[in-house]
Amino acid sequence: MRSTTPQAGDAVADRFRLGALRDRDAFGVWHDGTDLATGGAVAVRLLVGVPPPTRRFEVESRRVMGLQHACLGRLHGTFRLADGRAGYAVDPPRGDTLGERCAQAPCPLDAVLRILDGVLAALEMCHAAGVVHRDVRPEQVRVFDGPDGPRVRLDGAGVAQLFSDGAAPALGGVLYGHPQFTAPEQWVNRAADARTDLYAVGLLGYVMVSGRHFVEPGSPLDVCRRHFRAQRPAPVRSASGERVPPDLAAALVRAAHPEARARFPDAASLRGVLATIAARTPAPLDSGELMDLDPTIDIEGELTGGSINLNAHDLEAMLVRDGDPAFSMDEAPDDTLIDLDDDATEWS
Repeated sequence: MRSTTPQAGDAVADRFRLGALRDRDAFGVWHDGTDLATGGAVAVRLLVGVPPPTRRFEVESRRVMGLQHACLGRLHGTFRLADGRAGYAVDPPRGDTLGERCAQAPCPLDAVLRILDGVLAALEMCHAAGVVHRDVRPEQVRVFDGPDGPRVRLDGAGVAQLFSDGAAPALGGVLYGHPQFTAPEQWVNRAADARTDLYAVGLLGYVMVSGRHFVEPGSPLDVCRRHFRAQRPAPVRSASGERVPPDLAAALVRAAHPEARARFPDAASLRGVLATIAARTPAPLDSGELMDLDPTIDIEGELTGGSINLNAHDLEAMLVRDGDPAFSMDEAPDDTLIDLDDDATEWS
């Protein structure tokens, strides 16, 4: 018996012809595709692992399709499948993901600043339109070469807006996003706003500058704890061997603060700080002795996929039962989270 899920060769919504199956994830499948209205190539995602979207699906679709920016992947269209579930078509892949680019070679600081500026420019437009991305991670950032250096495209904007209920960070009750780039408020099912995306941008900066992440893989509970409790070290020397300007290090520490109110208030604020840093002539390399890294905590197990795939309410209940008041964000006093302004460890 033939599957009711559209297959390669089928046309969905009389608009998108499915090509080869390209990938699977926790929420559905990806196909190469063709936009029959334009003849152009698209990538089509069938969200067969997500319950049917809410009645606001069409309204949010129009909002997201209105997002147009040179640094933002375009949503070409959305559709409902015969069983009520849904899908969408977006720009096809281009260039390398940021993760692939960083694996090839360390990013020089001028490229780091250019890439972060592109991501923030895209987010600035999203936030102005009332769209919070909620899934900014290296796989969503495409980097390709332009005539004047690396160009950036942020993918995935609006997906959570289409399929989640309001500002909650879950799709069908399952937390949405990469565990190592998910803000603390998302882990405990609190509303996301622009500062949630800025947290992920700060983490992107850490990975590009230092070549590593202060949140190590592990069990869901351990990864969650590290987002709340891990020190945010101030980078001293970059993975490319350059001395990191102290104000860039301070900007990354602030953007990655576990408490939303301590981060930059909006994308424009962080973008302005980074533009000021980029406008200066880089300082010469310092040959002085650098601090060693703090020993990393050895966490058993791994959690490295593109989705946390854990019920948000169940996780919050686990954290509260664990007895740590920092995980009950509605009631936690200010001093239950680390004060990064007074105690930022340097990281070389």
